[in-house]
Amino acid sequence: MGLFRTTVTRDPKPVGLTGPEYNSTSQDVSARMVLGEDAFVSMLYLERRRAERAQKRYVLMLLDVKDAIADSQKRQTLGRITETLCNITRETDIIGWYLQDSLIGVIGTEIGKAGSEEIRKKISEKFKGAFSAVLGPEKASMIFVSFHFFPEEKKNGDPDNCANITLYPDLSRKGTSRKFALGVKRAMDIAASSLARCRQTRGMARARYLRYRKILESRPWVFSFARQVSMNYRSSGMS
Repeated sequence: MGLFRTTVTRDPKPVGLTGPEYNSTSQDVSARMVLGEDAFVSMLYLERRRAERAQKRYVLMLLDVKDAIADSQKRQTLGRITETLCNITRETDIIGWYLQDSLIGVIGTEIGKAGSEEIRKKISEKFKGAFSAVLGPEKASMIFVSFHFFPEEKKNGDPDNCANITLYPDLSRKGTSRKFALGVKRAMDIAASSLARCRQTRGMARARYLRYRKILESRPWVFSFARQVSMNYRSSGMS
């Protein structure tokens, strides 16, 4: 599957964190950038457009670190989390703040045809082991990971296959006009699903008609009787 690279030992480097209390808008961890919120949301938008054009899949992983960094060791804990992410993910993956001081996002590109459950299991185990090693099991258990695949996966009980809002933060955070755009996408999803069901129903009705016609034609006397009844009915209706 190739979603992770081999961890290598690097000399520790000072980590500049994002947020109101820091000056930088992104951080450099082992020569990789951890993007600020606006930059990461923009990259997620660009990756989504690229995936749409190329017909390829990617996964957005969101790490809820809010509880893990809620103590006086916030700076050190964040430094270890981001450095670990940079060490265990590929250089082609994109890391940044999805929601400042709450959710760190990782865009896993080029995931190919690997199954969603397989990806969830392998990445969850990798994250758990890596964070436990640098933070300890107790603090590592405070980090929760969610997975969001693009194209969106159809969930059970969701026949209309509506958009996963998590994959479209650029729409939901830009005011009414962008939310309207997401509403249009949902409406298009529903319309497409309804049209597909309609076509399927029409196809089934025609198949039944052809089957019954074939049965009638295989029995000439029944077919002739049915035609006579139909003609008599029409004649009586016209008189």
